Amino acid sequence: RLPETVAEQYASLPPPERTSDTLSGDAREELERLHKEIARLKEEKKQQPKPKKVVKKKPASEKVAKKVPEHPDAVAVIIANSNYTKQGKDIPNVDPAYNDAENIKKYFTQSLGVREGNIIYLKDATRAQLMSVFGSDKDHKGKLFNWTKRNISKVYVYYAGHGAPGTKGTTYLVPSDTDSETVQLTGYPLKQLYKNLGKVPATSITVILEACFSGQSQSGYLSSQTSGIRVVPIMPSAPKKITVISAGAANQVASWEKNESQSLFTKYILKGMAGEGDKKPYGGGNGKISLKELKKYLDGTMTYYARRYYGRDQKAQIRVGSR
Repeated sequence: RLPETVAEQYASLPPPERTSDTLSGDAREELERLHKEIARLKEEKKQQPKPKKVVKKKPASEKVAKKVPEHPDAVAVIIANSNYTKQGKDIPNVDPAYNDAENIKKYFTQSLGVREGNIIYLKDATRAQLMSVFGSDKDHKGKLFNWTKRNISKVYVYYAGHGAPGTKGTTYLVPSDTDSETVQLTGYPLKQLYKNLGKVPATSITVILEACFSGQSQSGYLSSQTSGIRVVPIMPSAPKKITVISAGAANQVASWEKNESQSLFTKYILKGMAGEGDKKPYGGGNGKISLKELKKYLDGTMTYYARRYYGRDQKAQIRVGSR
């Protein structure tokens, strides 16, 4: 086989019929043979398949993740009340609250597109801090109201901590500096929260309550007044444009994971919204999760594990404002 480089050299030679007659017969025959060999090699080269272009695939770790659209005008409030022993009186701690709040924050920023700078984040919020954010019975224009763009912003509120009934059953969020014997004086009324939120000029408001209002929690009773008698909590209705998703019915207990690392409600609401709630038998697999599908998912997961772990009933409540 004639090397290609050599063939290229001989290809520049004149054809035999134009060669000088001074060439001997043997040399002329050799020249003809070389020209035939060159022609054959060229034909072979034409018929050979062209090598496929190899495209180097990027490893999965280098693939660009789908970017979540940012919603620059959305506002979120995250409150994690875990430590009650520092400022409160005779109130047990809520161990998973910090971890729950961090997971919710990731969901708000990574899935809902809320900017970090638009999140009001409070750990162990006092009553004064709750009033500063949500307003009071005398002035509804708290920090949340001031941060909201009229008829543009969506608002998300997440609260992890204790809820409790007062002596007459009125329900309260329990600030970190509450006195268990005077919740009705040192707590923040749930009714006031809904009333003030109803005046926030947002396009929609979603409230997620990782709390129960029975006076009993997984870590114990909030008050000696409720440990021996049954106080029936009265849950207020929310104004229109407000959707309330809470961990359980008013007289139920919000359950935690066995290792107390997170609350069952927050764990499964995040799993449901991440796509699990859209799968059968809970959802229709269309890429969207309705409130009805979310409720069905929570009933099949959170409610199941609360019963399996602790033998207690816990059913998430989802209500859309009706007034």
